[in-house]
Amino acid sequence: NEPWIEDSNLTEMITFTTRQKTMIEAGKGRTWNFENYRHPEALDDPAVFATQAALIDNRFKLYLPRPDKNGGQDAELYDLQNDPGEATDLASKHPEIVTTMRAQLREWQKGVEESLTGADYRE
Repeated sequence: NEPWIEDSNLTEMITFTTRQKTMIEAGKGRTWNFENYRHPEALDDPAVFATQAALIDNRFKLYLPRPDKNGGQDAELYDLQNDPGEATDLASKHPEIVTTMRAQLREWQKGVEESLTGADYRE
């Protein structure tokens, strides 16, 4: 696959924070193999995006935990205005907000996937 970012210094800057670099240099941190490849085509498979994710839309926060063994993913919804500590899950009381925010998250994920093909950067 063709690397998206060819400059190794730029890739390193993106991959590691200053604190991580310091810890790695001191022998106290671990390294990660960061692979940033251009995708040949945008994927449109919901399973690809079934991962831990969160979306904040002004007042509400949608949180999707990692899917369970059966692929289930119970959404959590928090009212950040009235519950900034996220103590009360409102997903069952506001399924319409969950549905809307899941769709917004999915659209954003599709946009990221399209960006990885270079679609946003063509003349």
